[in-house]
Amino acid sequence: MSSLNLLVSVASEFPVSHLDRVADRVTFQLAIAMASGEVVPFKIAASPGPAQHVIAREIEPKRLPAFCPERHINSDGSFCINWIQGDPRPVVDTESARAWWASLEDYLRLQVAASKLRRWPGPAWAHGHAAEYQRSAEAHARTLGEPLLSQVTHGSLTTRLDYRRGHNRIELRANGEVLNRINLPFRKLTNLQMPCPCPEGTKTKRPIGQCGQHAEVLAALIESLHRRKKAEDKYIADLRKKHIRCCGTLDRCPLK
Repeated sequence: MSSLNLLVSVASEFPVSHLDRVADRVTFQLAIAMASGEVVPFKIAASPGPAQHVIAREIEPKRLPAFCPERHINSDGSFCINWIQGDPRPVVDTESARAWWASLEDYLRLQVAASKLRRWPGPAWAHGHAAEYQRSAEAHARTLGEPLLSQVTHGSLTTRLDYRRGHNRIELRANGEVLNRINLPFRKLTNLQMPCPCPEGTKTKRPIGQCGQHAEVLAALIESLHRRKKAEDKYIADLRKKHIRCCGTLDRCPLK
């Protein structure tokens, strides 16, 4: 069964109406229920993408901007529901079809909130190829515990190149505090006596060099976050070269 047929087969389980299928395109209205009780209808078109992915977009850009990287709407108007490069989720059976509908609901719920708050309300999502590095960073952070994973997913950790003392290093910071650094080109932690950021290390101030394999994991996390930042910066720079400007729907945007 095709990916579109799978979506249609489970559509009745979701707040979908006015569903119509014409060739390789399905149009429908999806009612998004907010916590406030407000119900916001979206008119959506879905079409098949590569490798059994399904691409969704507004039939006409009325409630959403035609393009906004900060709101994860691609230049062709399609929605970045999942990170196709870093976390592929093709529609191959009824279970994945239900997951697609649920992801679309969550995505549009975030969009409604973004319009009201004028900021992206959910976890930080990477753009373009940066998604691959964010997924890698989250995997490393998960090994170090839920608190650090939460900081990664919400964009609370920052990296910067540090050229002091004649050495090239990448510095990891959280809320202005240095957690550790890796040296270049060896990509090893520069200070194994600093506390491990895992829950036990945070509680007991255990040096990261004495906390199992966490020194190697944190070094890999720092590198992944740094690569994510470089990929994000390049993504925005490429948009600027194309003279693409901010859509004006959010207060903070790198394209302003």
